[in-house]
Order: sequence, then C-alpha cells, then structure tokens
Amino acid sequence: MIPYHTICLPRAQVLTNDNLELGCTFIEKAATDKAIREIDERLLPAYQARPRPRRRPRPLPIAPRTAARRRVRQPGAATR
Repeated sequence: MIPYHTICLPRAQVLTNDNLELGCTFIEKAATDKAIREIDERLLPAYQARPRPRRRPRPLPIAPRTAARRRVRQPGAATR
C-alpha cells in the first residue's frame, strides 16, 4: 500500500494552489470591472461639462496654385 503523504498530499496541495490562484484571478477581475464602472460614473458629469471642440476642415498644406509656381526645374530640362 502506498502511503498517503507521498502521493495524495502533494497532489492535493497542487490542486488547492491552482484553485486558489484561479479564485484570486476571478476576484481581481470582478474588482477591476467594478472600479472601472464606478470611476466612469463619477467622471461622467465632468466629461459632459467640458466644451466640445469645433470641427473645422483642415487647410491644405500648400494651395494648388502655389505648388505649381514652386516646382523645381530639373537640370537639363528644356525651358520655354
């Protein structure tokens, strides 16, 4: 007969540790989710009170007519 302490006890300890880590992970996840919800609820009035930026179209970096005037002539190119 195999002694209890040599086989069963070490396996029971491994299973207990694995389940303890899994349980702690679930508790941490639940606490994190709850904290995120609470923080979002408390910050919502501040978010709503902030002025919203106006949407303006972005100007082109260089106007098309100006870009045509700034073309660099390549050496050896024929000039008009």
